[in-house]
Amino acid sequence: MASVLGSCHRHTEARVGTFSVTDPLASKQLVSGFYPAESGFRWAEPIFTFALPIPEREGVRPATFRVSLYLPPNEIEQLGPVTITATGPELQFGKVTYDKAGSHDFVVEIPPAVLCCTNVLPVTFSVDKYMRRANGDRRDLAVVVTKFDFRM
Repeated sequence: MASVLGSCHRHTEARVGTFSVTDPLASKQLVSGFYPAESGFRWAEPIFTFALPIPEREGVRPATFRVSLYLPPNEIEQLGPVTITATGPELQFGKVTYDKAGSHDFVVEIPPAVLCCTNVLPVTFSVDKYMRRANGDRRDLAVVVTKFDFRM
């Protein structure tokens, strides 16, 4: 993560819009906690981080960051409700508990005060319960991530 965040003092190319987590260009924004791409998605570890390049901008509107997730039925059946928290440097952006399997969009609003101070913003998601390594699979599986959307 240091190499991505170490570039904060240089101008970065902003990638604003909707991106698949399997897109090779967007994959540069997947800092940590992601497993290799599968058929249009990636499994995420219990803690995973995106790096959002912040374009130069005027105004004081907040940005919106949306992560499209999928929680498999067996995960909810085995673990019960799953809570996901999104944080940035010294700030919690949002927290949501999901008690139903299926597709979900986790949407967080990023305050203008956070956006004005950096060229790259790390957003870290943590999942309180996840499927631990089992049946020969060496991965800790938290959620399936399909795409992300960043709007300013």
